[in-house]
Amino acid sequence: MSFKRQVVSDIVDMYHDKIADAECKYTRGGEIDAGLLRWIQVGFDPAIDREEIAAYFDTRLVGFNPALAQLSAIRPRGSQGLLFMSDGFYYKDRNLGGVYVRYSDIDRVHPAPKSLSPLVTGLVVTVHSQTLRTVTIRSGFQIEKTKELLEKLQEVDRAHGKTMSKTTGKIGLLRNPLPYC
Repeated sequence: MSFKRQVVSDIVDMYHDKIADAECKYTRGGEIDAGLLRWIQVGFDPAIDREEIAAYFDTRLVGFNPALAQLSAIRPRGSQGLLFMSDGFYYKDRNLGGVYVRYSDIDRVHPAPKSLSPLVTGLVVTVHSQTLRTVTIRSGFQIEKTKELLEKLQEVDRAHGKTMSKTTGKIGLLRNPLPYC
């Protein structure tokens, strides 16, 4: 485990009960077992190294109704939520594909404008990237505290430098995801 990952993990741990809704399942990086790691790799990136994971907020079941899912064949596939790494974070929800954002690429973090959609509440992360301009973090996260957390992680990134080679951008889907849970 890198020193930077430990620092990021400690900061996220201080915020975890302030940023996430009760339906989000929080797992600290060092507590991720092989089964959860596989779900994370399927949902986010097959090349994810367990040693670089600082924390994971699982939102697969936020707003998920099992009774309706049986009727409509809608089930959560792979992991969804916020996955904090040493140098950046992955974000994926039911409606959008996943993205990876380096802390150093974050330009601004602000609440989503009401004009975006009356149904969308969340946090917009504006980034410096040729492939990605904004990320809207929805459902399950408290806006102001998540903004504060991301700003603190930017400071850590500036202080400790780059430890991974991953770049900001959209992530692809795996061809053979895990079966439904």
